[in-house]
Amino acid sequence: MGHVSDQLEVALSALGEPAESLPSLFAAVRRSEDALEKARYELRQGVGDVNWDIVAFGSLARHELTPSSDLDVLHVYDHEEPNLDGLSILDNLRSDLIEGVTLSRPGSTNLFGVSVCRHELTRHLGLDRDTNSNMTRRVLFLEESASLINPDLHRELLLEIVTRYLELRNSGSMRVPRVLLNDIVRYWRTVAVDYHAKSSESQQRYSLRYLKLLIPRKLCFLAALAPLHAIHTSQHRSLSEEANFLVQEFSKPTILRLAEFFVRLEESAPGNNKDNARAIFRSLDHFIERSGCREWRDSIERECASDSDPRESQLFGDMRRVGQDVHRAVSGMATSKPMLDFTMEYLVC
Repeated sequence: MGHVSDQLEVALSALGEPAESLPSLFAAVRRSEDALEKARYELRQGVGDVNWDIVAFGSLARHELTPSSDLDVLHVYDHEEPNLDGLSILDNLRSDLIEGVTLSRPGSTNLFGVSVCRHELTRHLGLDRDTNSNMTRRVLFLEESASLINPDLHRELLLEIVTRYLELRNSGSMRVPRVLLNDIVRYWRTVAVDYHAKSSESQQRYSLRYLKLLIPRKLCFLAALAPLHAIHTSQHRSLSEEANFLVQEFSKPTILRLAEFFVRLEESAPGNNKDNARAIFRSLDHFIERSGCREWRDSIERECASDSDPRESQLFGDMRRVGQDVHRAVSGMATSKPMLDFTMEYLVC
């Protein structure tokens, strides 16, 4: 696989959007490529060949890394948890991945920055033992994950996850795996509900997290649907071919999967979604530019904590309107000719 920046430029060019019009987005993509290369090199030097993996998530895995990003990682092991130096090495790397910047540690929820057994992600699928944390990690493994030291283990786990979902269909079915679809939707709805729970606890209705929901998290959700839409519109294939296809698609960074999805939609019905696709990427470029600035982030939080309505404020209000533009573009795509059948069959009920 070549440089993501080069592949993204090709895809966006097919949509009539030159890389020069998205400077912040492409800067983030190249920053992410450099950071991933540095992390992988330092981990290989520090721990050598291992039977476990350090997996990156968040903006680094999505290729949207900014100087204000967190460094979200998981240590994934196979059976017995080993003595681990990788997480401590990676913690030291927080100050080395972007020159002059120390990336933030994962949040306090213990979703990242911990060790998990790979089998936990597939053994408990549904019911009480499939906790919010377990489901979140499993879906994010598909939506946005990148191996930092053991790509073979990462691919094996991706294959194990998608095969588990595919096998839950009726025997012989080649339809979209509804359990996988439902988990992707469930995660998106869970993130939205959890936002309101956290807002109630802090007695602060709006925040930067709200803007992240409107733009990058919503686009992650759309990108996760892209491979399922491809299954819906493709000729029947064998289970193994279908599993390998899903692994291939979910191995791509979110931003590239999204762009290639838009290209496929445009090719299937020219003129239906090009404007929506370009609007989405311009909005994402704007969000990356602003959210990479620490002063902007601090100003957003001050606006949201003030007594006045932040929706009427300059910075928060501006980005909220950008999020509304994204929502309109995504809605337009979901109800456009190349997606309407998928939307009605799988997303309405």
